[in-house]
Amino acid sequence: YFLSAEHCSEGASAADRNQWIFYFNYQASTCAATWGPTSNTVTGCTFKAKDPLASYPGADFDLMQLNSTPPLSYNVYYNGWNRENVGGASGDGIHQPAGDIKKISTFATPMISSTWWNGTPTHWKITWSATVNGLSIMQGGSSGSPIFDQDGHIMGDLSGGYESNACD
Repeated sequence: YFLSAEHCSEGASAADRNQWIFYFNYQASTCAATWGPTSNTVTGCTFKAKDPLASYPGADFDLMQLNSTPPLSYNVYYNGWNRENVGGASGDGIHQPAGDIKKISTFATPMISSTWWNGTPTHWKITWSATVNGLSIMQGGSSGSPIFDQDGHIMGDLSGGYESNACD
């Protein structure tokens, strides 16, 4: 399965999804690098679920199933999720800001139940931690990326926040 933001796939047909390319291990050993390997890919997916309030009033998620299993050589990590309505005490966000290579942002203070568009508590508010390079970041292009709790379980996906040019 693959998690993203609903607003990133809005209006996509099944034919569109069958052509989508999913990149694995798009990362580098340094934060300053702006590209990584693009040879680990899987093509195509099938829509599975989205927030019933989608198009922004709700949780803004899109869950899809890849049309093929990534090869073992990709060393894919399959993570679970936390359905409890209790925010994580700390955690991480893994994302590709502005289409950049993988970045990892951290938070060390508890998640706080929050609203986004409609006044309903559908989101977690996170305060990103300082790093040796500044603040952990989220930027455009990070939407739909998983937010993990301290146990490595997905608590939700990113759907908004402030931008920063810092690097983690």
